[in-house]
Amino acid sequence: AIKPNNVSTLGGNVVLHGDNYGGDASDVEVFFGTVPLTVLETDDDSVRVPFGHTQMTVAVPPGQGGARSLTIIVDGQTSVFTPGWDGEINGGRRGLTTSTSLKYTPPTISKITPEVIPTWGTTVTLTGKNFGYDTADSLYVTDGTEDDLRLPEITATVVNKDATTHTQLVVNISAGEGKRVLNLNVSNQYTYVDLHFKPPNIESMYPASAPTSGGINVTLTGTDFGSDASVDFTLFVGEYDLTDEIVAYSQREIIFRSPEGQSATPMDVNLTVAGQTSNPVDFSFEYPTIYYIASYDDEDETTFSPLLDSYCYTSDDDGTTNNYCVTPTCDRFSEKGCGLSTAGGYEILLVGDNFGDPNAGVQTISFAGQELAATQVEVVNHGLVKVTIPSGTGMYKPIKLLINSLSSNTLP
Repeated sequence: AIKPNNVSTLGGNVVLHGDNYGGDASDVEVFFGTVPLTVLETDDDSVRVPFGHTQMTVAVPPGQGGARSLTIIVDGQTSVFTPGWDGEINGGRRGLTTSTSLKYTPPTISKITPEVIPTWGTTVTLTGKNFGYDTADSLYVTDGTEDDLRLPEITATVVNKDATTHTQLVVNISAGEGKRVLNLNVSNQYTYVDLHFKPPNIESMYPASAPTSGGINVTLTGTDFGSDASVDFTLFVGEYDLTDEIVAYSQREIIFRSPEGQSATPMDVNLTVAGQTSNPVDFSFEYPTIYYIASYDDEDETTFSPLLDSYCYTSDDDGTTNNYCVTPTCDRFSEKGCGLSTAGGYEILLVGDNFGDPNAGVQTISFAGQELAATQVEVVNHGLVKVTIPSGTGMYKPIKLLINSLSSNTLP
């Protein structure tokens, strides 16, 4: 037997229990693999240690690695004990059982500092035992799944170590994301520790609302958005998957195109990077707005003339602000009244913005306090709704558009 059969990577003394070691320590040679071991007659405090036919003490130098052959030569007679084979003596070779195997103690990691690191990478400190003397190319990162796949794009490089105690490593971790595993291989003896990158954090979004027609660039700013948008990466605004609408991407900024749609309430923006989801921020579609009520001409569906007052607006054209006005082409208060009659059945247009997806089927029109039938309403696009007016009398009947419970302004 060998006691203890695990030796610190700093080295130490072990006692070999067996038979036929002879009576003179100077006649004995012991090799651990190819490394010669010193047969002791005294310990480090000059206290005599026992040596005899059935027992001897040897000094194992600093090293690292698992079990290897143990060779004992006594006055020219050799026995080789090979780990992993538990058999009888055969040609001078004997297998070592667990109790008769000698190896260096495997490494253990008790702490990683800091425990969570930014996705752009940083330096961490590993604290533990038996890290050995040679840790070059000994660290690698895996994905933390059941398959434990290596992630060569995330590198771990030892930049400093405690060569005296073998208890500390300072490691540079490259950019990465997700909950990963940092593995340490010391001469084919392994240990590991969780390596967690921070989840994405959204600090602000601009603008926080966009037209229902979509296509507006929205910028998310924050931290830890990840090193590569091609990894397990999703961006949702409510139910809208905008992962493929990313315009620009970096660790601290994401620009995406706003979705086409509508919603009566704010929607959560959720960014998920390598299985970790950000804090939500609110995104809203802009309120539906009716600019004016126009007459409808079947012969010219591009001309939208106000029925009452002129509608004026400003537009930024190539950096220049210009003023425009749309004026009525008929007299609402004339005898013909722009074709509007108490018999109803005529069509008018609501001209505005943010009327929602024409195919959504969630838009309704309230006219004079009553909801019109779906057959009387046609959403042409996000800025145009065709309405068939029912029969009735009176002036300045209020009309408004609703998207679910979200209401536009009211016009007479």
